[in-house]
Amino acid sequence: MELDAGEEGIINKKIESQFDTVKIMTVHSSKGLEFDYVFLPYLVARSFPSDQKSDPIEIPRDLVKEVLPGGDFHIQEERRLFYVALTRAKKGLFLTWSTDHGGKQLKKPSRFLNFLPDHFSYSQLESFRKCPLEYKLKNILKIKTRGKSVFSFGKTIHSTLHRFVEKSLKEKVSLEELLNIYDEEWIFDWYQSEKEREDFYNKGKESLKLFYDDFKKNNNVLIIDEEGALEKDFQIKLNGDVVIGKIDRIDEIEGGVEIIDYKTGSPKKTLTKDDKLQLLIYALATKKVLGLNPVKSTYYYLDDCSKASFDVKDKMIEETESEIKELISKIKRSNFKPSVGWHCKFCDFRDICAHKKI
Repeated sequence: MELDAGEEGIINKKIESQFDTVKIMTVHSSKGLEFDYVFLPYLVARSFPSDQKSDPIEIPRDLVKEVLPGGDFHIQEERRLFYVALTRAKKGLFLTWSTDHGGKQLKKPSRFLNFLPDHFSYSQLESFRKCPLEYKLKNILKIKTRGKSVFSFGKTIHSTLHRFVEKSLKEKVSLEELLNIYDEEWIFDWYQSEKEREDFYNKGKESLKLFYDDFKKNNNVLIIDEEGALEKDFQIKLNGDVVIGKIDRIDEIEGGVEIIDYKTGSPKKTLTKDDKLQLLIYALATKKVLGLNPVKSTYYYLDDCSKASFDVKDKMIEETESEIKELISKIKRSNFKPSVGWHCKFCDFRDICAHKKI
């Protein structure tokens, strides 16, 4: 009846408090509301997300002063709206679509219904292990988060080292050349202030000087097909699921190879079982994909060029494979309930999470 009334008025009497009723509304009008059960129908392509429509009256671009958003901005806005709809339900959520809506062409499901990623990585598995809700927001709903200075700095250092080590395997490279590469690879984004940017930059220079001296003494990079084993991409298939990753560096040592992962964070002297998972995934890939014998795995802390290493055993690799399979299985059947704890204060979604503990 409310719908039939159009703009002529609404029914003021709250009939839903006296009768079993169904409230029909748009996603926009549901913001801030909650219901025991929510039904989202007609989740088909070109409907949700809708096709991007141009403004009825196009404004000449020369008159537009601000920078216009590019890429898939419209899709991201539609995804945020989809997230609003999903989070209105307290007890049950029903998502529906069908191929036949009476037209000549059959419909395809909305891209938003493709919940699970087509691959898994260490960072995804670790995110789920830490908090299933964080995993859902980041990898299923794909909610965008603000960049961080530590990510810009980390990428800068990794790119610099890759170029330096790769070049050093072919010719002599001076410290000055290494620092020039650093300047060329420097990413300016996401620093909160000029002082923070300067502090990170100076920290990076000191780390690279230490690395330069250490690498001159310990250059044992494995050569594969006349190329250094640097930033080796891999894909492993486990029970039909794909696990991907990238190994920073592989060195040749007695009895096999050493897997090295660069870290720009605070150094650790000892590693817990959870700390070792990333390196053990890389060891699994080294053995299964590259056909090498990983006997040692190392986190190389660039802050002071210290290392945290452990010997790799076949049993550890077998247990890691089982752990990955179990984690992926849990993801597939998870209801993504939050895991609340001290880590909430570092979560990218703490500003929108109703379950956070800070």
